[in-house]
Amino acid sequence: MPAGDLICGTNFPPQTLANAGDSDAPRIGRLRQHLDQQNESTTTFATYSKETKHMTVEEFSGPRLLGPEDGEILGGPNADRFMISGSDTGGRFAMVEHRLAPHALAAPMHLHTREDEYSYILEGSVGAVLAGIEAIAHAGDLLFKPRGEWHTFWNAGDTPARILEIISPAGLEDLFRLIDTSPGLLESEDFAEVAARYGAEIDLDGTIPIVERHSLVF
Repeated sequence: MPAGDLICGTNFPPQTLANAGDSDAPRIGRLRQHLDQQNESTTTFATYSKETKHMTVEEFSGPRLLGPEDGEILGGPNADRFMISGSDTGGRFAMVEHRLAPHALAAPMHLHTREDEYSYILEGSVGAVLAGIEAIAHAGDLLFKPRGEWHTFWNAGDTPARILEIISPAGLEDLFRLIDTSPGLLESEDFAEVAARYGAEIDLDGTIPIVERHSLVF
């Protein structure tokens, strides 16, 4: 399986996963076909499980293979790739890839009251304020941003940065999607009120010194 791909789900036959490691396109096609069949069988299972008060089709989607550009990509020049949403996992977690332009601030200083975030740096250098301390994370590093802690992060380099972010439980990805599809929302006077609907608090006064100190674009 090429670097950058993601398999979501379980119950893959060993021979199928072995084929996924082969660069032969037809074999990858068979894996994708198998995943589609798994999705169909998951729907049947879910109908039965609903009657026994276990997981329903609305709470969990079937397994899939995501390539490096698969998913819903929104926003720009700072873009988000929505890979796994809360509707896929019964609200247990969501997975989003943040793509940051050089010297771009990802978000104002903020905290979440409902979710924890785990940010794995895929590419580039990412600056962050965690618990009042500035740090620089590089590819292979992980930033843990627990709920209730003020934080922000930015691309600290001259090249694009990519961050794989896991949000647990899910929900905050819906705010990301709203920001990506609402130009000017981050700069508007209403943003703090909008963020509060998703359990987030914003500190714009604490953001300005960071932007000025690192010459960030926001």
